[in-house]
Amino acid sequence: MPIYSPKVGSFSPRKKLENADRRFNVNVCAGNPVATGRLAWVQNTYPAKYNFAAENWESLEGVKSKTKMRGGHLLLYRFVIVVALVGVGICNIVSTGSIAGSVLICLLYTALSGYNTFVYYRNGTVIHDRMIKVKDRYLTSYRNEFFTIPIHANIQDQQLSGMIGKDSLVAMIGQQEQRRENIDSIDIMIYKKAYLEYTNFPGEAIVHLLVFWVIFGITIGVAKSR
Repeated sequence: MPIYSPKVGSFSPRKKLENADRRFNVNVCAGNPVATGRLAWVQNTYPAKYNFAAENWESLEGVKSKTKMRGGHLLLYRFVIVVALVGVGICNIVSTGSIAGSVLICLLYTALSGYNTFVYYRNGTVIHDRMIKVKDRYLTSYRNEFFTIPIHANIQDQQLSGMIGKDSLVAMIGQQEQRRENIDSIDIMIYKKAYLEYTNFPGEAIVHLLVFWVIFGITIGVAKSR
C-alpha cells in the first residue's frame, strides 16, 4: 500500500520498494493520495512551504516536534497583503476614528512576521539526516520524493543506487539498525535544489515586518497631527 508524505494542503509522492526475486519492483504513486487521485500542490506562501518541509522532517523522525508558522492559508498571500496595505491607506485618509483599523492591521502583520521568524530559529534545521539531495534530472515533476527501503534486503535497484549512491544507502541502513531494533524498513527522502526554497529563512517575513512597522509609524504620526 503506498505511503504518503504529510499533508500541508498537498502531498508528495512516495515510492515503495519491495524485495521480489532479489530485485526491487518500484510502485510509483505520483501525487495520488487517495484512490481517486489528485495532483500534489503546496500553497504559494512562505509559511505553507516551510510547514510542508517541517512535516516532511517529522515524517522521517517519527515525532511531531516542529512548531508551525502561521498565516499561510490566507493572510500572507501577496495579493492579500496588497489589499491590507490599501486598507491601511484608506483608513488613514478617511477619518481619525478609522485609524484604529490601520493600527490593528499593522499589529497583526507585525506579530505574524515576528512569530514566524521566531519559529524558524526555534525549530532549527528541517533537513533530516535521511534527506538526500540529488541532481535535478532525477526529479522532473516534484521537488522531493520518498522511498521505503527494506533494511534486510539486497539493494539492487540501479536507478535509486545511481541517484544517491549504494554506499550511502548501506550506511543509512546500518545507522538505523544500531539505533533501533526489529525494524523491517527505513524511510528516506530525496530532493532537488528547488526544495531548499521551502527550508531557507523566509526573507519575506523581514520585509513584511519592516513595511508594516514603517506604516504603523506613519499611522501614529497621522493620528497625532489631527
